[in-house]
Amino acid sequence: DGTIFDVRGSHIHAKHADDWRWTFDCVPARIRQLHEEGYQIVFFSNQYGLRDTAKKGVNANKQIFKEKLERLNVPVQIYAALEKDIHRKPRVGMWTRMLLGQGDTGVDLAKCFYVGDAAGRPAGWSAGRRKDHSDCDRKFADNVGLSFYTPEEYFLAEKPVHFRMDGINPKDDAILPPPSSSSTERRLEMIVFTGMPASGKTRFYHKWFGPAGYVHINQALDTLHTKQRCTAATRTALLEGKSVVIDNTNASVDARRAYVQLARDHGAKVRCFYFNADLALARHNNVYRALSEPLSLADDDGTAEDAVAAAAVKRASLLPDVAFHTYNARFVKPSIDEGFDEVKLIEF
Repeated sequence: DGTIFDVRGSHIHAKHADDWRWTFDCVPARIRQLHEEGYQIVFFSNQYGLRDTAKKGVNANKQIFKEKLERLNVPVQIYAALEKDIHRKPRVGMWTRMLLGQGDTGVDLAKCFYVGDAAGRPAGWSAGRRKDHSDCDRKFADNVGLSFYTPEEYFLAEKPVHFRMDGINPKDDAILPPPSSSSTERRLEMIVFTGMPASGKTRFYHKWFGPAGYVHINQALDTLHTKQRCTAATRTALLEGKSVVIDNTNASVDARRAYVQLARDHGAKVRCFYFNADLALARHNNVYRALSEPLSLADDDGTAEDAVAAAAVKRASLLPDVAFHTYNARFVKPSIDEGFDEVKLIEF
């Protein structure tokens, strides 16, 4: 949609099976020409909306595509990502699956190119045009290593326009892990983590505090789940003379207050480690940790502690965006005034 086909009218989504047209009149002839020149035509499409209609929805869309493509009369492969997994653009799972089907013929990447309308163009990039709904097509091409064109650039030979890719670019941005920490204490203490989801808190615990024997308090652990159980487990650890790390988001003063009071009640030092990863980085980490098995950090430059940290971090579930928005809505920057002995900034 928006690249090869479009709806008949100003609405966004097709209302019925016949509610479509070629994006431009020249599209069919250009695709036939590519086929005659020896190109293989492949469509990659995100179709998360079909997941709930299951087989019926998938088959209905196959029929719609079949009717459209019969008018082209050229062989076309179609890959559709129905879930938010490794196959969804801009991730390259669909491309990888396509390569697996090539057998010994292979693909000459230098001669391939990708055309897509999710290109990160702002509202008004052309007179009366909406903002692109996404930039995933441009990112998909970049991740695979393909030359990229918008439909207007490729089919109409228009000049490129301004665009903006949201989020981070691991190829260009300097993404450094949180710094090392020699900040463990011999005396009884409590560390309260504050930071949005996927900001590196749990990995930081396993790398620096786990080996030192600090008890891990995390609401996501199978044995906890609730704030009440977290505070109870914290109280038990302190009574046993064990230092603890509170590894939750702890966005608000209220969320942190109960832990500060527990530390004071048991004569423990209490410090706050504030993880300041921004939203773009946290969203990137969220996808990466959910779709990638933990990688061992103990390479040629790594250490045994690195390997322990990597092994301890289980594959996580993909968090919805509401988790980040909720954190931002509740967030209050931690302060010494809350009763902490120290507030330590952990920059990612």
